[in-house]
Amino acid sequence: MSVQGSLLHRWQDKRLAFDKTVRSDWRLLETDDQLLQELIYNGVTIKGNADQEAVLCTEQATYAIKHVETTNTLFMVSGSEESHGDMGGTVSVKATSAAHLELTQSAPQLRELDTVLEATQLRGEDESASTSGQESRPPMTFDELLSVTQASAAELQVALQQRGALELDGCWRVMSAAMLGDTLEVLLLTSAQHGWGACIPLPQACEAMSADGFDPRLTAHCLRLHSHKAGAPLYEAATLDTHKVCLHFARKLLRERSKWPVHAFMQAWQSSTPEGMTVDAAMLRGEALVEGRPGAEDCILALSVADLPTEPGARFAELFAARPQWELRDLEPYLADLQVPGRSAEALLLTYARASQSHSSAAVLYSAR
Repeated sequence: MSVQGSLLHRWQDKRLAFDKTVRSDWRLLETDDQLLQELIYNGVTIKGNADQEAVLCTEQATYAIKHVETTNTLFMVSGSEESHGDMGGTVSVKATSAAHLELTQSAPQLRELDTVLEATQLRGEDESASTSGQESRPPMTFDELLSVTQASAAELQVALQQRGALELDGCWRVMSAAMLGDTLEVLLLTSAQHGWGACIPLPQACEAMSADGFDPRLTAHCLRLHSHKAGAPLYEAATLDTHKVCLHFARKLLRERSKWPVHAFMQAWQSSTPEGMTVDAAMLRGEALVEGRPGAEDCILALSVADLPTEPGARFAELFAARPQWELRDLEPYLADLQVPGRSAEALLLTYARASQSHSSAAVLYSAR
C-alpha cells in the first residue's frame, strides 16, 4: 500500500479517524530496494534462540536487527472514498508504532555449526572406542544445518567448504584431525609404493586404499583437501599441494608438543614430510609464532587461527593474551579470515588495537586498547 501515492496529496485535507480496533503489535522493517525485492520474491528468515541476538537471513547474506525507537508515533493507515464536504475523504488509522527495525549486514554466526560438526565428526576405530560412552547427536542435512545456523544458504555453503566438510549419505560431516591425518599418511605411503609421486590417480588410489579398509569417498575427500584447486571436483587425478601436506605434519608435531626450540622443530618437521617436499617457516603463518628469548634459542609456539574465536572482539582479546605486542606482519594471518561486512582489517585494528613506536625508525607495534 503506497500511502504517499494514493492517500495523501499536498494541499488536500483529509479527515483522520482511528479504527475501532487500533493494533500496536505490528513491526515496521526499514529496507533498501534490493532487500525489499529479496523479501518479496525469495522471502527471508529471522533466526535466533532465546540466548541469541536475532538475525535476518536472505539467500545470500545475514543482517543484524536493531530495534530503533522514534520520538513520534507512526500511523499505519488506509483510505476511504467517503467524502466529507470539502474534505477529500477519510484516512483510517489501523495501527500505531513507536519504533521500527533497522538492518545492518553482519558476519554469519557459525558457533552452532561448529558445535554440530564437532559432535558428529567422522572418527577412526581407535577414536570411536575412546568416545563410545559420550553422548552423541545425529548428523544433519544441509537444510537442517541451515535451520540452526544464523547464516544464509550461500554463507553456510562457504563455511562448510572452509571447514573441510563433505556430504555423506545426505548429511554434512567433517573428518576428525586424527582420521584425516591417518588417511593422508596412508595415501602418501600408497603413492610412494606405486611410484605415483605428487600426481595421484584417483580411481587407482581409492581402489588400493579400499583394500586396507578405507572408504573410497573419504580417500577422495582427503585427496581433494590436500591437492591444488581443493574446491574443484576430482575425476581422474589430483596433484598434491606441498604447502598443505607439509602443514599437516607441522600440526601433528605441534599437537604432540605446543612449544619447540626452532632448530629441533624444523629438523623434526623436515624429517617427517615425504621425500621431495621442503618445509619452510613461512608455511607456519597463522599456525604458530616464533618467540625470541634473550640468551637462548628462539621457540616455536602453537597458535592456530582455526582455534580462535570468529568474533572480532574475542579474537583480539585472545591474540593479545598470547602476545601483548604484535608487529603487523605477524598479526595479519590471524585477521585475514575475520568477516565483518563493510570493515577492513585496518578498520578492525583501529577499533581493537592501538599502535605505538619506541622511536621514528622502529617497527610499529600493536597492543590492546
